[in-house]
Amino acid sequence: MEIKDAKQPTTSLVGKIYFSEFFSESLAVYALIPLLFEQYGGQSAERVGILLASWQILIVLFEIPTGIVADKYGRKASMQLARIARLLCFPLWLAFPSFTGLLAGIVFLALGDALSSGSLEAYSYDELEDKTAYNKLRQQTVAIHLAAFSAAGIYAFALNADFKLIIIASMISTSIGLFFSSMLPNDRHHHKQAVTIKTLLKDAKEQIAGHPVTLKRFVQASLMMTLLVFFIEQITLFYSDAGQSAKSVSALMAVGNLLTFGLLWILHSIEEWTRRYQSQILALCFILFGGAMASGLVWVQIGAIFLSVRLIRVAFLHTTNDLQHAVAGSARATISSLSSFVGKLSASAGIFLVGYLSRTSSDSRLPIYVIGTGFLTVFICLELFWRPQHGKR
Repeated sequence: MEIKDAKQPTTSLVGKIYFSEFFSESLAVYALIPLLFEQYGGQSAERVGILLASWQILIVLFEIPTGIVADKYGRKASMQLARIARLLCFPLWLAFPSFTGLLAGIVFLALGDALSSGSLEAYSYDELEDKTAYNKLRQQTVAIHLAAFSAAGIYAFALNADFKLIIIASMISTSIGLFFSSMLPNDRHHHKQAVTIKTLLKDAKEQIAGHPVTLKRFVQASLMMTLLVFFIEQITLFYSDAGQSAKSVSALMAVGNLLTFGLLWILHSIEEWTRRYQSQILALCFILFGGAMASGLVWVQIGAIFLSVRLIRVAFLHTTNDLQHAVAGSARATISSLSSFVGKLSASAGIFLVGYLSRTSSDSRLPIYVIGTGFLTVFICLELFWRPQHGKR
């Protein structure tokens, strides 16, 4: 779907969203979370895999209930609760850096992630008077997230990858984010809808199952969510298994997020081209990634996964934006949460499988590549299947 001549979104609303999201996502702990489990918590590769998979499984379990909460009680309230839930995680990790303590913290972290998922997209879409401005706002909001991730990577590097200081810095950033989220305008188009949970779920089911275009967008967004979550959660382990130190991983994450920030900030100007050749670009990238794995050259492999994650994020934005445009009615956040539910459940299975396959080896790079390629193959096959049935995008 092509959106042309988008008007500039309301400046006040945009600015407040940018400030709120930057501080809420500028979490130094996210830059190194698998290494935090491994080095700060002293967990084995198998247990790190279990913790990461548990994180995603818990998000999956929370996804649908929190999406319903956002649709029924308000998207701004849901975003504020997300910050509060995250704030409950970090003290647990400071006080109890054991497997049990890390797992307990993950419960609150997952709840916060689930409360955020879908709420911002639904809030932004409904609060904009000009819906054609949504794609640009969404792309630049994600760019702000990446600027925040870059800042977090810089914090982690500056703190010399001291995990206690990283956790404290994340607590401070989350607190600032909570303050700025309270400054967002109240939901104009959403005042505690007089709908039941059953009605929201029924509406979501009817829209997904009853409209072929919505179903297509739902499946595409779910698969891209799978790819994005899988690689984001595994890329630090990939770097680490390629021989990079925690400080080097922080630097790589910061540089990668900064470059992606620049790409997404201008994405609206090249949106038509990136949409048209999306599948071909991803397929070519993963073929090159396979060649890098076969070569055994560490820095070529790092470059390949580095590029892959950037391209996956662009495709994820396209598919999730298309889903928002395809949805109508009161269940917008519920449908977004259902899509996240499917995508993150699949990603959790992939993450757990990487941990299982790596239990007898200290190197998880090949399982990460093989499983990620499998997910992408499913996406491309479905794209080819749908193209003759529903025509061009």
